[in-house]
Amino acid sequence: MDKKLVMKILIVEDDIVSNKLLTAVLEGDGHEVVKAYNGVEGYKALGNKTSPELIISDVQLPLIDGYTLLSMVRGSLSYYSIPFILYTAKSVSRSQEVLAYELGASVYLKHSPRSTREIVIAVNAILADKS
Repeated sequence: MDKKLVMKILIVEDDIVSNKLLTAVLEGDGHEVVKAYNGVEGYKALGNKTSPELIISDVQLPLIDGYTLLSMVRGSLSYYSIPFILYTAKSVSRSQEVLAYELGASVYLKHSPRSTREIVIAVNAILADKS
């Protein structure tokens, strides 16, 4: 039987319910989850001794938004290679989606994390690429 691959995942989501739901789903799959509730906390979490292997972030965050957080991650030699899933529950224009990919998003999802199916699919695709 194949051993299931797991990762340390950073979730950056200011909505407490969405953060807890994503955490529960990902921990249920065996992943280790670190939670942050704004962009500043998210970026500081990268400096921990064991950096995450994947970042999942909402676009709309207090203090530093998801686009800025993504740009900061991609601008850092230490963190630029960490896969980054960016999502939004708000209606977005094509230019916002293009911006996300130009900044280096691995995946950009246009829906709420309360529907976790697509996020789990994206996490599994990133895991498959790592194996």
